[in-house]
Amino acid sequence: MKFLATKSLKENPFLKNLLAGLMIFIILFLVLDVVLYSEQIGFRFEDAKNRILGNEEEFIEPILFDSLLIMIHSNLFFSMLILLILSAVWIRVSKLNTLSKWILHLLFLMAIFSNIFLLIGYFYISFGVEIWIVLFWSWHFIAIFMAIYTIYRVYQDG
Repeated sequence: MKFLATKSLKENPFLKNLLAGLMIFIILFLVLDVVLYSEQIGFRFEDAKNRILGNEEEFIEPILFDSLLIMIHSNLFFSMLILLILSAVWIRVSKLNTLSKWILHLLFLMAIFSNIFLLIGYFYISFGVEIWIVLFWSWHFIAIFMAIYTIYRVYQDG
């Protein structure tokens, strides 16, 4: 963890590979998270609405509230863990300016509020699910971009 204190990667090429591998695992996690939610809920508004609330005409059972809470609970834990790791490395490899700070703050807020709006969508489907879809895609896209940029910066600096 010397890198997190000194920002120096020149003395330790193994640490470059370790950070790049960590970012690749974060990208893999985020991509598979999108695939998981695509299969469990769906990203089209009608699919998500049918999966969350059910549809009697198409014989689609609604998701159980405790299942939804378990999904949200585990997603909050994993997303915050991923974001903490990503932000710690991002702070060290990027030029920490106002834009970087705003990106980090927005990323955390989008990740938290995407889960909140998924829960709101269970009760008020008219707007909660649509906002969840936008926030979910936004924070995943930004986090993947940050991980790719981090890999680029790790190898550029050394």
